[in-house]
Amino acid sequence: MKRIIYLSLVVFLIVLGSSAIDNVSGINPGSSTPDKAVSHRFQGGYWTPLICDGVEVDYLEGTLDVHCVMFGHPGAWQWMTMRYTGTLKSAATGEQFRIMEIDKSDATDFSWHSNLVGDNGSHYIIFGSGTFDPFTVTIDKTVCPSFQGE
Repeated sequence: MKRIIYLSLVVFLIVLGSSAIDNVSGINPGSSTPDKAVSHRFQGGYWTPLICDGVEVDYLEGTLDVHCVMFGHPGAWQWMTMRYTGTLKSAATGEQFRIMEIDKSDATDFSWHSNLVGDNGSHYIIFGSGTFDPFTVTIDKTVCPSFQGE
């Protein structure tokens, strides 16, 4: 659980420290008025434990491409999305995992969905959520492969 909290904190620090900013225009959901949107593209270190039925079964790490888009009015973002893509390596088996993760957040809470597909056939799907104040992280659901020999 501590690793997930640290992961989230590192991700937000990377976003705050990014200097690659492109201005784009966007539409705020539920509104027909254009809002300012800022797009960040960068690479960042990523690591995550893989937890199935409350047991850590593996640990993945690597460097991923991140695309963050922040929407809102000038001077204050209201919500943002982050897309992570790339390859992570298993600490236990060396298996390479392709990851596609989408994070969504506003000023009070966040959620994410990760899809991890391994080159040896492993496939994990993770849904999580949390709040910023107080800072909490919850794994809402994990879909794990069935392991042979269990």
